[in-house]
Amino acid sequence: MARFGKSFGIEESSRRCYMFFIVFGWDKRGVKNYGSAAIVKCSGCFETGEWSLQEVYDYAHIFFIPITKYNNRYFLICNNCGRNSFEIYDDQVKVAKKTAKAFKSFGKGKISQNDLYHIIEKNKELRNIEAPDDSWECPECTYSNLNSTYKCKQCGYSIM
Repeated sequence: MARFGKSFGIEESSRRCYMFFIVFGWDKRGVKNYGSAAIVKCSGCFETGEWSLQEVYDYAHIFFIPITKYNNRYFLICNNCGRNSFEIYDDQVKVAKKTAKAFKSFGKGKISQNDLYHIIEKNKELRNIEAPDDSWECPECTYSNLNSTYKCKQCGYSIM
C-alpha cells in the first residue's frame, strides 16, 4: 500500500507542518523629550524660565518592537518645578521643535547666546504664551495655592 505523500508525488520532507505566531499589541508609554523649547512664566513656582517640549504618544508593536506611533500630543513642562504643564498644538509644536533644536545647538556651542535670543524673539507663537493659571487664592490670607489642594498651605482654610 502506498503512503499518502508518495501517492500524490509529494516528497516526505514537504509534508512538514510549520507553525508560528505573531505577538501584536499596543501601549501608552511613549514619551520623547525634545529639551528646552520656550521661556514662559510658571503659575506654579512663579518663575520665568525654560520649559521643555515633550511628546506623549501611543504605539503599536510586533514582538515588542514599536512599529507605528499614533495619538501624538505635545506638552510644555516647567523645567524649574516640573509640576506645571500644558498642551500645545500645530504651529506652536513646529515652532517649539525649532526652538528646542536651537537650545541644543547653543548647548553644543554651535550658535551664540545672541543668536539663541534672536530665534526665541522671532517665534511669535511661543513668545507671548502664558501657562494656564492652575491656582486659587485663599479668601482668608490671599495666599496662592495649587488647584490640586483644597486646604490653604498658609493658614489651613478649607474650600470644601
